[in-house]
Amino acid sequence: MRPSKSSLFLMELIISILFFSIASAVCIQLFVKAHLLNNRTQEQNQTVVWSQNLAELWRAYDGDNILISDQLRVDYECQDSSIYLTNVAPYALVLYFNQDWELSDRDIVYHVVLSGSTYDSESRLINSEIQVSRGEELLYSLPLSHHIAEGGTMYER
Repeated sequence: MRPSKSSLFLMELIISILFFSIASAVCIQLFVKAHLLNNRTQEQNQTVVWSQNLAELWRAYDGDNILISDQLRVDYECQDSSIYLTNVAPYALVLYFNQDWELSDRDIVYHVVLSGSTYDSESRLINSEIQVSRGEELLYSLPLSHHIAEGGTMYER
């Protein structure tokens, strides 16, 4: 007895459908991984950009977080609590961001902390650190060090 042509065609069709379903599952996984990688890369880029911007302000103002806070409030026209300066010296500066990396005091996802500066009078160096976090997870950390010229800053007054 010969197998019928219709059953052979049906078997080929089932194998083709199985192959395409496996291939489509692999493609969907690749697209999901690419999307997650893109989001992670954008997050890392924002952490580096904000850290570099704060580091440049920190150097420009010789580590004075009060002046940095004032400058950020002017630049970003925000009077809300998205920029927070601690009440105890050395003053730490904390910036709060939403999911889109906009300064915000609501829906906080990210926070950037510029720790209070310490000054070593012997070496004339001020030191600080910038830490960027999402919740409790530390995303990026940048240590800062800056030499103070003679006769120049709040540390010598």
